[in-house]
Amino acid sequence: MARANEVKRGVSVRNLLGQEKIISGDPTQNTAEFMHSLQDYVGADGAYTPIVSYIELSVNDENLKDFVVVDTPGLNDPVTSRSERTNAFLKECHAVLLLSSVTQFLNSADSDLIVRKLEDAGVSKGYIIGTMMDIGVREYDRKSGSFQRDYMASKRVYSTRASEVFAQLAKDGNIISIEKNPEFVSAFLFTIARKRERNQPLNDAEEDLIYWCRKLFPNDADEVFKGSEGCDVFSGFASVQKNIIAPIREQRSEIIAAKIVKFEASTRAMFLRKLEEAIIDAENRLNQIRNSDENSLKARRDACRSCLRNSRHDVKVIFDEIANHAARTINRLKIDIHSLMSEHRHLNITTDIDTHVKSEGWIFKDYYYETTRTRRASAAQASGNIDAFAGEAERLIENEWSDLIDVDAIIGRVKRAIDGAFDAMGQKSGSELTGPLNSVLSGLTVRKKIDSIKKAGEAKKAIYDKFSTDVTDSDIARLERVQDEQLHEVLAFIESELDDENDTIRNMMNEQSGTFIDKVEKALDSSMKDIEAQLNDRENSIKRYKAFITAISGLKEELQR
Repeated sequence: MARANEVKRGVSVRNLLGQEKIISGDPTQNTAEFMHSLQDYVGADGAYTPIVSYIELSVNDENLKDFVVVDTPGLNDPVTSRSERTNAFLKECHAVLLLSSVTQFLNSADSDLIVRKLEDAGVSKGYIIGTMMDIGVREYDRKSGSFQRDYMASKRVYSTRASEVFAQLAKDGNIISIEKNPEFVSAFLFTIARKRERNQPLNDAEEDLIYWCRKLFPNDADEVFKGSEGCDVFSGFASVQKNIIAPIREQRSEIIAAKIVKFEASTRAMFLRKLEEAIIDAENRLNQIRNSDENSLKARRDACRSCLRNSRHDVKVIFDEIANHAARTINRLKIDIHSLMSEHRHLNITTDIDTHVKSEGWIFKDYYYETTRTRRASAAQASGNIDAFAGEAERLIENEWSDLIDVDAIIGRVKRAIDGAFDAMGQKSGSELTGPLNSVLSGLTVRKKIDSIKKAGEAKKAIYDKFSTDVTDSDIARLERVQDEQLHEVLAFIESELDDENDTIRNMMNEQSGTFIDKVEKALDSSMKDIEAQLNDRENSIKRYKAFITAISGLKEELQR
């Protein structure tokens, strides 16, 4: 990746490996200009992006004084090293802000993070922040025509959702170390407020937001978006400052102390669990050596290989079914997204009627009325149609993908298919075999991000390049045609990405189908060789296992004191 960028950009990166680089900002420089200067380091096509480990940003902001804010990858990131990095930060941090988009507020992945990851990491303070409230209020299905009223109503809906999730988690016996009253924010509204304060122009996406809010909330949208104050209030950032940042600052010592206590307890519990697993494994090995001889071992090996031969077809069927189910789901998704596109092609066309009094003649005049009709449409609405289609397609894909592969059910099926071989060996199928499979399947549930929003941005630009905001008469048909072309461009992009995902799943399942049983056979052969070697030195092997079990039991007693 780095070499490709070297060739493309004519930049040598080799001398930069292992180095740090400081990029200073000018206090008079606006944020957008400064962020643009970072594109070579963090942009998708940046010359140095492939070799950048992480970025530290220092800003002169009193609200962040005494704080280090770490923006981590998700824990379900398909790149394992990123998830591991996030887990490491969770263990070090004093408080966690869990950001959950209101378009999928507190889904199963968020719930898993709350009840398992945070608890395992010893996090003593956590808060939930619902993001994208500008979308949430527009999706509220009982609109009153008032932005302010519907904003508060949609907040109540999402707060109720949080209460229901927490109630279910508690009912299931989970310990929850996170504040149960979420805050809600909109980065769009916050940015608009800042730009209004500085008299800076809004970008297309921000203009589109205001356009649609004026359409949906005619009662008070003009008042809300008139200056910076309304956007500031409804951005929710002041509430986050008051109800999250300020309390963390005030309770810093107590939070750190609680973090230490919780971390010690969770670490002790983890070590006790690992030690107990080691004792169980050692006792199983000890019993095998006590009760085995070379003839019985050979008989078990033959039975094991026979079981594996019989299970090879069953395992292949399981992986084929996963691939076929994924293909059916993706094909259905493509049909649904195509239908969704048809719902976003309508343009509101209005007609302006202008009547003038006309006259003919010089001395004796004849008077008559002349009426002109002007049909009007909006390029902003066409742009909004594309945005809405891309956003809804993205949410549709997210919803389907979360249920695409039931990892636990598949692992259970595979284990049942090969358990006969392990039973023949007098062992249980262990995580050393199903663990890698679990990793592969979990990776498939975290799809590559289909950046339909970015593609929609390109489509919107194509519209604005051809039309001004106000489109009239004969140009309306051209606008409809261009909008249709761009919607199909976005659709084709999404379908292509989904086809790529389908191919990825099919290839991975074919690979697992062809290699999984081979891996099982190798693992069992290795286990057989270990036992054969231990049988040749039975008495010493028994003594070593007894000493090992005694030592581990002693460690457990020490930890429990």
